[in-house]
Amino acid sequence: TSLPLTGFTFAGQTGTVPLVTSWWVAVGDGGRIIRGSTSLFNAVPTFDVVTSPTSANLTAVARCSSSIGGCSGAGVLVAVGTSGVALRSTDNGATWSTLTLPAGYTTTLNAVVALPNSNTIYLGGVTPAGHGALLTSNNGGVTFTEVSGFADLTELTALAAVGTELWGAGRTPAAVVFRYASSTRTDMTLPSAGFNQTPLAMVARSTSEVATAGFGGDVLFTSAPPTFVKRNLGATSNSILKMSMPPTYANSIWAAGLGGTVLFSSNAGSTWTQQGGGPLTSNAINAIEA
Repeated sequence: TSLPLTGFTFAGQTGTVPLVTSWWVAVGDGGRIIRGSTSLFNAVPTFDVVTSPTSANLTAVARCSSSIGGCSGAGVLVAVGTSGVALRSTDNGATWSTLTLPAGYTTTLNAVVALPNSNTIYLGGVTPAGHGALLTSNNGGVTFTEVSGFADLTELTALAAVGTELWGAGRTPAAVVFRYASSTRTDMTLPSAGFNQTPLAMVARSTSEVATAGFGGDVLFTSAPPTFVKRNLGATSNSILKMSMPPTYANSIWAAGLGGTVLFSSNAGSTWTQQGGGPLTSNAINAIEA
């Protein structure tokens, strides 16, 4: 594809052992959706464009999985984009349908995330007039409702989930990082100096390992919420667009962004190494999964 891709996710598996196929889905500008797979007989991923019901730019995609309810098929995905566009797939990204959001939500949606092992999905973006920045679904993305307590945000820019907790970032227009659990929003304490940019990326491995990053390569990390500390030591001045934490490797963080930036930290962000010895491409890297 010659159009930018902005979101990427594992999309589940089909088949039975040993004939299991693993699926991945990427979304991007112009409504572009591509779907790839690997299997016992196809170790190198192959990707194909699938039919999209929209020409709006898509910004993010997430998968939900649960033993019961709307996400029980393990192949449910939700993608979001500009003009309030939200799409849903129930077959690992092979086909997509358009979702109807509550009235007024026609602004750009920046982020979508599913709580692990549940039917709960959150999405958000630029705050519509008279509404809040965050929407939720408790039926696997079939329907969404507004979450109260987020009307002060002018924009929600990033979301992450761990356990039953939602983590998010945005602006009021001042930078905001929050945790949402048990229907309660708790804003985090950000550094008083050296950080004044809106976070663009967020990732959480546990309730005591959460990182966020954004413009100018600024990275914030917490091991003891609600206090975040600045952890970028000048590894890059490029904006960070996406972050990822391998689930089983404590203290490890991957980050990607403008100018082909790909960074790795093995010590919770205290120090970073730029992969490949420098920028891997002159283009922005909009998604990373580890």
